[in-house]
Amino acid sequence: MVTLNKAQRRAASPDGGITLVIAGAGTGKTRTIIEKINAIIRAGVARPDNILVLTFSRKAADEIRHRVMLSLGEHAGSIVSGTFHSFCLGLLRDYSGRFFKVSGYTRFPAVLDETAKEALIMEILRDSIDSFLGLPVGVVYSLMNDYKKLAPRTRKKLDSLGISDAIATCVTLYSEAKKSKNVIDYEDMIDCAITMIRQYPDLRGELAARFTYVLVDEFQDTSSDNFELLHLVIPVENPNLFVVGDDFQSIYGFRNSRIDYIVNFKKYFRGARIIKLNLNYRSRKEIVAISNSFIKKNRFRTNKTIRPHKGRGGSVTCHVARDFKHELNIVHSILEKEILANETVAILFRNNWQGRYINLSLRGYNEHLATGKLQLMTMHSSKGLEFDTVIVAGVTDDILPDADSDIEEERRLMYVAMTRARERLYIICHGKKDAELPLFGRELKLNPIP
Repeated sequence: MVTLNKAQRRAASPDGGITLVIAGAGTGKTRTIIEKINAIIRAGVARPDNILVLTFSRKAADEIRHRVMLSLGEHAGSIVSGTFHSFCLGLLRDYSGRFFKVSGYTRFPAVLDETAKEALIMEILRDSIDSFLGLPVGVVYSLMNDYKKLAPRTRKKLDSLGISDAIATCVTLYSEAKKSKNVIDYEDMIDCAITMIRQYPDLRGELAARFTYVLVDEFQDTSSDNFELLHLVIPVENPNLFVVGDDFQSIYGFRNSRIDYIVNFKKYFRGARIIKLNLNYRSRKEIVAISNSFIKKNRFRTNKTIRPHKGRGGSVTCHVARDFKHELNIVHSILEKEILANETVAILFRNNWQGRYINLSLRGYNEHLATGKLQLMTMHSSKGLEFDTVIVAGVTDDILPDADSDIEEERRLMYVAMTRARERLYIICHGKKDAELPLFGRELKLNPIP
């Protein structure tokens, strides 16, 4: 039997109703979800085939199902655990006749992956480029992808130039091209599932009767489409909904996630119970303390303070780089120290191009390092992972925070990077000409090493 702390036990009880668990970094989120499912099944609140677990990654969905089966045996394998997209695709397959009626498809379509989607849209844009007043096709593609998120002033300008109409035409052409090629993209899966459930009330009743307990992992990543689907799947009367997430780690606004759903949860679900997991089992006290003080500079957030379970013994070090070449020298010196100590190390950065130039400089190291001991990845990719030592590279204004992104989401991204570290955290800031640190360097209030 897994030992849970007091807050985890409250969360993992087999109670019904609507519950939000705000699970801070390193507080045992996945373990709590597993024990919740185990408790629901053991107490007879729901059978495995009546449980639906929705996630945002196939890996997380598979891990949850596998770990429940280890606890309860093969019969727990009938739990439906998948991503929002895979769940919707399954609905479209199971109710294909209704899907054809609401979508206009006559055969079940293949799935268009992101690379193929981009290629198809770019082909349409190139054929229509004369409508875009000389804008490069890549810029038009970005406008088309992000149109709903553009500032009102920008949208008004595009309207006045006729570019909005040209974008709308391309959207229509893209839709027609998908039909002619018999393909759907990821957005279509959710859109069609929502349309189908709305148009067939008996289907909504079937889903509510089948899935008597719904759980959602990484709830902070929920988009408006995800949220609408969730409302259509759970019953109107006496729903059993258990969602877990952390607004401090909401970093996918560019994928249309809405942090408002978790911060203002009770506005959307009146009478919901909220439980906070605040005890961090991952990081040393020094790392938890600086992460806490940093994220509290955000104004739109839940009110919680993460406490360390491990105590003191960690370190947080800030280095100041004169330029990118100097940054590489700093990275090398840190690695020589950490690799000798046989640590797992991650170098995290904001953008892929940073990773490419760092990786080129580390080719000599790769010859004497084991598989997987040193990992380079973007901050977004690091979410959910942990390492003995983390090096956050390239903290400089216009890169981190990114000038075109929401400052609070950029701060949450930095928080995610910092909280990957168990024992040691190194932050490399780029000093300005007047020796002033960049914004995030100043906010961390560290004594930098020149």
